[in-house]
Amino acid sequence: MRFSFSRLRAHRHLLCEVIFIPSVIPDFIRLHRSLKKLYYSRPNLSSKPILLLLPDDPLFSAKLFYFLCIELIRQGHPISVVLKSRFQSILLPLLLRILPIHKTYYLDSIEPEPSLLASLPDQIKTPSGVHTLFSELPHINYLGVNLGLHLLSTKERSAFQPGTSQRTHQLSQLDIHLLRTTAKRVAAFKSLLLRLDPLFILVGETNYLSHGPYVDLICSMSRKAIQVIQPYSSKSVIVSKINSSTRRSHPAAVSKATLEMACLRSWTDTHELELATLFEDRYTGNYDLQSRNLRFTIPSSHSLRSTLSIPDNTPTAVVFSHVLWDANRFYGNDLYSNYYEWFTATVRAAALNPHVHWIIKIHPANIWKLGLAQDSGNYLESDFIASEFRELPSNISLLLPSTSICPLQLFREADYCVTVRGTAGLEMASFGKPVILAGSGRYSHLGFTVDCSTVNSYISTLMTLHLNKPLTPDQTIRAKWHCLLSLKYRELILNNIVCRHPESSRRSNPLMPNAIITPSPALSDSSEFCNWALNDSTDYSSFPR
Repeated sequence: MRFSFSRLRAHRHLLCEVIFIPSVIPDFIRLHRSLKKLYYSRPNLSSKPILLLLPDDPLFSAKLFYFLCIELIRQGHPISVVLKSRFQSILLPLLLRILPIHKTYYLDSIEPEPSLLASLPDQIKTPSGVHTLFSELPHINYLGVNLGLHLLSTKERSAFQPGTSQRTHQLSQLDIHLLRTTAKRVAAFKSLLLRLDPLFILVGETNYLSHGPYVDLICSMSRKAIQVIQPYSSKSVIVSKINSSTRRSHPAAVSKATLEMACLRSWTDTHELELATLFEDRYTGNYDLQSRNLRFTIPSSHSLRSTLSIPDNTPTAVVFSHVLWDANRFYGNDLYSNYYEWFTATVRAAALNPHVHWIIKIHPANIWKLGLAQDSGNYLESDFIASEFRELPSNISLLLPSTSICPLQLFREADYCVTVRGTAGLEMASFGKPVILAGSGRYSHLGFTVDCSTVNSYISTLMTLHLNKPLTPDQTIRAKWHCLLSLKYRELILNNIVCRHPESSRRSNPLMPNAIITPSPALSDSSEFCNWALNDSTDYSSFPR
């Protein structure tokens, strides 16, 4: 009975799909009618194929990826789908019959080369595995893929806890099974890439055990992966090319060459207005996906000092906490082993520097990310502060995710920013405020941040933070250019594609989110994407050259 129940839980998403079939079928019929209005040529099987590597909830990604590639499909490039298992979706096979998909490949059904399976890591060569500690996970590699690191980050995310407390624990049989299954799928994927030699592979998520190993493999084989995400607005996407040199870069990163090209131009009043409008859009609800982080904020006529009772003439620093259990180990290099260790060290240092009033801001995404998992537990930051201090020191204020204080007010009125690599850092630097980083990232080492190379230098910087001066005018202009390039011009605006996302955090409906195409002789979205996908530039940018 226990085995049957576990199988049922593993495939409960299929039961949800069955429930929603009556609402899905009309959507598929409308899609079929829309696609009939578009002209397609027969696939030229001598052309390189395009592969769509789909996630576990694949309907939205299948539609969005397909719509973006329509211009290349019109030119005869066959498009194929890669799934890990036949059990990923009941509705997807029906959708793929409507979309002119050339082939569907299931990794579990592909027999990899025996030589590839012979090189499995010792820890997972047998189904029972060997006694392996969590601390050894980062050393489990296979075919150029760090399987262990992806498992560790996945377990941290599913448990809403950083992995520090599990270092001395042994891997369970389930962990060994996940690693073995993923390793076999990676071997199958390698065989498939060698056979097909695709033009490029489209992906959404690029990390965790669900997709990270396959993207690592694509990079190690020098194939082209293109990531498509929607972090800010349903009216645009961020697209980026992933290779071995950009594998640990943020998808919205701006290349140094692009930044240098922009900085050769004069910063004008027009650019200043563009940046101001961008901030207003991001923090007044015009970016619908970004607004998930702002549902409790309200405009205030009161100053930050009066709201938080900050003494006059005392400089203020905002510690922008990351979601401590999410996206650890992916981007850049960190001074600490994870975000939780960084946060605890930062708060302890803050308590020892009375010359600064410290505002600890817990990331607002905690609300909806925990909501997706239907978890209502306490925040790690709050628990740590409660255990560390009997009473919060007078020079520290804590802002919960539900705070009504808008981040834009913090950017304008606070004096310093402290983060590892959060987006708030690149935003606050554009206001001329010093940004202290505890790791590398998309805007570090570009001439407008304080980049600490060691833990000791980082703590020393916090202890003397009040001695730091504002950015110079040249540094501020450089930060403004980077902010505008990263947060506005890296967006590919959607005109023919309409994306709809759920208003609530629960996503049981397979049509939420959903993508709809508006037929048009000139599909500007797809043309723009396909032209960029085939050129040599790494980061898409609509910035006029």
